[in-house]
Amino acid sequence: MNKALTFLIVALSFAALLAAPIRGIMGFKETLEGSSPLPHGAIPVQYIESTGEQYIDTGVLPLNGFQLDCQLQVTKFNDGMMGVCPSDTRLSYLNCYLNFYGSRVYPRFGKGFPAGAYIYFTTTSLSMNRDGFWVNGEKTAAALNDIPDAQARFPFYLFAANGGDSVGRFSYLLLFNITLSNYGEVEFDAIPVRFPNELGEWEGAMYDFVSGELFRNQGTSSFVIGPDL
Repeated sequence: MNKALTFLIVALSFAALLAAPIRGIMGFKETLEGSSPLPHGAIPVQYIESTGEQYIDTGVLPLNGFQLDCQLQVTKFNDGMMGVCPSDTRLSYLNCYLNFYGSRVYPRFGKGFPAGAYIYFTTTSLSMNRDGFWVNGEKTAAALNDIPDAQARFPFYLFAANGGDSVGRFSYLLLFNITLSNYGEVEFDAIPVRFPNELGEWEGAMYDFVSGELFRNQGTSSFVIGPDL
């Protein structure tokens, strides 16, 4: 479904939802699911925020033709990451991540450590592939990957680094949207949402338009949920 159309329908549906009666947890869920154009009664929000304890496994394995596009805002530069950073760094395997440290974002895709770009605590659009790194449309690093046909061993994580046999380097971020693709084929195209979980409580997650599924927090605590769109 077209994102702009989805947001318009959700805005109209949510206005109607506010006027609808809510009858206990089951009525709560049924009312939401009948009002939202997204599955699971999900309502798009401006962002979900991680607080150093949450992460999401996207299931996307970065290949040599990997592309990342996202919009985010760092709330704390704690040397956190987002992506894949295994302890096994043989040349046939890709490291693929963003590192947030000292008011900068440092891209890593294959070999080399390009200089970081200052992003401070502002909302920033980032793009990364083997040919370079872009911050708000401006190219700040070139030729990140020179390992032919390499691929990551493990899937790309949001809000933390996938270490293969562990998860760590949790980050403090507001995530507004993210798209992951390999060789031009989009594999994950997600926006932040809130949805009623099994307890009838609002929970923050990412809704993926490719799979039509919710990707929920796999860490501890809960995402902070931003305002509705």
